[in-house]
Amino acid sequence: MGLPGVNINVKNGSLGSVPTSKDSIAGVVLTGVTVTGANKITVGDSEQIFSLADAEGLGILSTGLNAYAYTQIKEFYDTAGTGAELWIMLALATITMEDMLDKTKPYAKKLIDDAKGSIRKLAVSRKSAAGVTIVNGLDADVDKALIKGQVLANEAASTFKPFRFLVDGKDFNGITADLKDYSTAGFNRGGVLLGATSAIKNSSVGFALGTMAKLPVQRKISRVKNGALQNSEAFFTNQATTESLENSWGSIHDKGYIFFRKFVGKSGFYFSSDRTATALTDDYASFVNGFVIDKGITITYLTYVEEVEDEIDVDENGKIEGATLKALQAEIENQIELQMIGNREASNVTALINPNQNVIATSDLDISLGIQPKGYKKMINIDLGLINPANV
Repeated sequence: MGLPGVNINVKNGSLGSVPTSKDSIAGVVLTGVTVTGANKITVGDSEQIFSLADAEGLGILSTGLNAYAYTQIKEFYDTAGTGAELWIMLALATITMEDMLDKTKPYAKKLIDDAKGSIRKLAVSRKSAAGVTIVNGLDADVDKALIKGQVLANEAASTFKPFRFLVDGKDFNGITADLKDYSTAGFNRGGVLLGATSAIKNSSVGFALGTMAKLPVQRKISRVKNGALQNSEAFFTNQATTESLENSWGSIHDKGYIFFRKFVGKSGFYFSSDRTATALTDDYASFVNGFVIDKGITITYLTYVEEVEDEIDVDENGKIEGATLKALQAEIENQIELQMIGNREASNVTALINPNQNVIATSDLDISLGIQPKGYKKMINIDLGLINPANV
């Protein structure tokens, strides 16, 4: 017998909690080459890193054939900070962004699967080189990549691996009128970045991805209160400064692109928006609304997967018993409250279950779940004039 005293056995598992959703994990597919040697990176392999030093350890260095990938990864960690989880894959220069996002090819699809569906934010970029075919003012590969990316992202979401993606809006010809109008398209899981932190023909997808990764799901990368971005210069992918196209900012934005902008009276640069390449009437015309619903998907899945094939109580009429119905509704509402509303990532949640479902006959349980997102102040309209108090 042990020393006399009081012994308390702390119970675990009684609260019905589910694992916390990981919503900041990012992935990127970039042009690069295999590095020979032990523990070095090989083209087509997925690698999980947490710092720029980890990338350097794989042989991705600031000089040499992987200098482009190094720059994008460095910009990711310049914004997201050391410790941020990033899944990377290098692809040969012959591999297009369309190929990278093709669900039948072993690039983004393989990266997502190797990360076990944990990637929520993905970017692809092929280093600009001679021989580019320009269509709609950009490398023709951009639009093709959006098409493939939307298919891949839709399929991933259907298997509870939701992610949103950025395509490098590379090789812009500088003519705003030539740009495709994505406000009439339907790529609500992807967007096109036209902004670069240096005068090159590729956009800074690593920089944007790192900014997304460090923010909570409901926060826009274009939020002014985030503060000015770290880049001291800003360009479009035609190598012209962002200021040189200031008169076209509104048109480029309205067509559904993301770029760097300035505000009069404020120093530094800001993202223009967090637009996806779809109509503004689409619920997911903004990346943040997509990130919010994706987190909701993950939490809902992890909550209700525990209920699969479990018995359900029914009353004498074969309908779902009242207490059981309320418990099932409360189960998901509590998890959304805990993991999202409590973190100020959403405003409200409502779960509804029709009590008249014939679960005995169908073995199906239909649940309607609504997550109310945050509102956003996009345009602030002010009526301003002079007044004379004597005339009031």
